[in-house]
Amino acid sequence: MATSVAGYAARTTKVVTTNSITGIAGLFSSSGVTLTGNRVYSNSAGSGGGGVSIAGSDSVELDGNTIYSNAAKLGGGMYVARSDGAALTGNVILSNTVTEGGGGIYLRDDRLATLTNNVIVENQLDSPGCGAGVSVENSEARMLHTTIARNRGGVGGVCALGGGSVALTNTILVSHATGIQVYGSNTATLEGTLWGGGGWANAEDWAGTGAISTGTVDMRGDPAFVDPDGWDYHIGPGSAAINAGVEAGVETDIDGDPRPPGRPPDIGADERELRVYLPAVLRD
Repeated sequence: MATSVAGYAARTTKVVTTNSITGIAGLFSSSGVTLTGNRVYSNSAGSGGGGVSIAGSDSVELDGNTIYSNAAKLGGGMYVARSDGAALTGNVILSNTVTEGGGGIYLRDDRLATLTNNVIVENQLDSPGCGAGVSVENSEARMLHTTIARNRGGVGGVCALGGGSVALTNTILVSHATGIQVYGSNTATLEGTLWGGGGWANAEDWAGTGAISTGTVDMRGDPAFVDPDGWDYHIGPGSAAINAGVEAGVETDIDGDPRPPGRPPDIGADERELRVYLPAVLRD
């Protein structure tokens, strides 16, 4: 198994880099798109999707990709539009830049997108637009075990606009000007959220004119990331995310480590591994 950015496990099969158009672009398909284990970086696009742009597909599966240091107008890392139930699983999306919205991911006109075990961090929105980390427009999106941190600029680490709904379960949503911004007729339903604390607190956890429900597990505390300055957003032993989540039917984490049954899962994309160190006399 190859190693990706900051030690996240990856099934890297392709490298796409330094293009003046989108790294993986123009995928307009009615038969489905599957991208697994790609590293996509240092690409740019004048419109949607600096790293990956997919539109008009009835099936989208993006699994185990590392997408970083790309730039676009919308969706610096990834732009997915007019799909029918996109599935985004185990992707690391970081340090991408946009001028209008969706620094990491922009979802538009998707009937029901499911995002599981994704890390969306340190993306940048260079305008007063919406969604430095994730923008969801006219879509229904379900986000499970997501780590969203340190996305900068604009309004909201996560932004819901233009109609539709977003549900976030077991989410680390920290270090933003506003954690989630919900506009107009949009709805946001959260459960099992770690909003951060101390230096990781959001200036404001949520805002907007839309309907927001924060659920029964609604926490503040230190996520205790292992090495965020080195792009490693695994959680450390002192994390407030440990055993703090709710059951969401997700059996493994971003690295394929199990989420053990019988106890609450950790919040975010990473499940802290439990190791038992035996005395030397018992190891001999």
